[in-house]
Amino acid sequence: MAARAQDPQGAYGPLRPPNKAVIPIWMAVNLKSKKKCHIVAPPWLNVDFLQDRLNKETSEAGFSDLPFRFAEVSKVLLDVASDDLENPDKLRSLLKDLREARQAKSRDGLKTLDHSELSLPNLCSMEINEIRPFFVHSMHLLTQLAREPSAAQ
Repeated sequence: MAARAQDPQGAYGPLRPPNKAVIPIWMAVNLKSKKKCHIVAPPWLNVDFLQDRLNKETSEAGFSDLPFRFAEVSKVLLDVASDDLENPDKLRSLLKDLREARQAKSRDGLKTLDHSELSLPNLCSMEINEIRPFFVHSMHLLTQLAREPSAAQ
């Protein structure tokens, strides 16, 4: 009988080696820590794709399109399953360079804040959370400044 894994979102399996199964990352990490599986990297976690995105990031004005949680997923996979990834040191280097390029762009974007809106498409989850405190405070101040001239008249 094949093992089936159950969680609140549904059943996964059968988990029978050497067959591949699509399971949530938390389950893959758990199985990997018990040395019961090998993790197959997502299609975007490879040197060619990340090099292409880094080139776009450094040559184009906007943010390149990346998976919303690429930073979190890549960190977990590099920490837990680097032996399952091809060229993990190069991946770490590219992800670091990509993050630095994107941080520079987000800082430049925040320099042009407007009290009515800010558009930074293709930001990932981690990047949004990094700029949120500054952004919320800045938008509050800009909104107050925008109201003051009309209140004084």
